[in-house]
Amino acid sequence: MGRKQAQNYVYEDNPNPKFCKKCRYCKQIIDKKASVCPFCNRAQPIIPPWVCIIILLAIASMCCCFFKPGGNKEDEDNNSSISETRVDYDSLSREEQAAESAKIFLNALPYSRSSMISQLELDGFTHEESEYGADHCGANYNEEAVEAAKFYSYESRDKITEYLKDEGFTDEQIQYALSAVNK
Repeated sequence: MGRKQAQNYVYEDNPNPKFCKKCRYCKQIIDKKASVCPFCNRAQPIIPPWVCIIILLAIASMCCCFFKPGGNKEDEDNNSSISETRVDYDSLSREEQAAESAKIFLNALPYSRSSMISQLELDGFTHEESEYGADHCGANYNEEAVEAAKFYSYESRDKITEYLKDEGFTDEQIQYALSAVNK
């Protein structure tokens, strides 16, 4: 359908402007019920953006009404016990800070001792501070090797060995991990 024919089609079928709208993209007047513009062949939004914004604001205001910022008494009790066990990071020596950082890293991913030292050095600790952190974070590097091997359990024994070597695990740790994951 050509441009002139499309214009005639719109005006013939919808002479009343109440039944017309502008295409969001080409700004031509089209039938209000049109889901695709006959001029530019682009789909028209079903719900106007301003309606979506109003809906989102209504949902946000309802959430604010139902959830008070203070929480309940049970949450306060849990938070107080957590804050009592939390370490005052600034009062620690740099070596102890490195050990605390290492604990955080170990909670996220398995690390070998050498990769932990490298990670701590990347975080701004000296080599000596990083070694202290890696040695005093409570890590069992045999178990860390097992966790790393589990990531690659779908691979062959040789591939797992290669990956663990690349991650900095020792030969003993690799053998321990391989026996633990039955490879």
